[in-house]
Amino acid sequence: MSSFSSEFKHSRPLTLGVELELQLLSQRDFDLTRAATDLLGNMHYDGRYGEIKLEITESMIEVSTLPRATVDGIASDLDGLRQTLLAQCARNNIALCGGGTHPFHHW
Repeated sequence: MSSFSSEFKHSRPLTLGVELELQLLSQRDFDLTRAATDLLGNMHYDGRYGEIKLEITESMIEVSTLPRATVDGIASDLDGLRQTLLAQCARNNIALCGGGTHPFHHW
């Protein structure tokens, strides 16, 4: 017979996080562009707001916040990720787009 402990163990409160897939668009014609590896390879980012990484295609990246106990913490991380990406994209002539399907891209 196994021993059973009825002692209550404290744990950290629940945390939340957000993960988004973003499309990379050429600012010339707003079509998808194969720029994820170059964009992320030249980025100097310390991870303070979460992760920015490659997604399944070269025209997409994924961002995810750190685990946070409050929605305000997530909002702050999302803003930091956004500002980091916008600055890097501006240097590389890339626009960001959210959404599942690009409206006029042909696979």
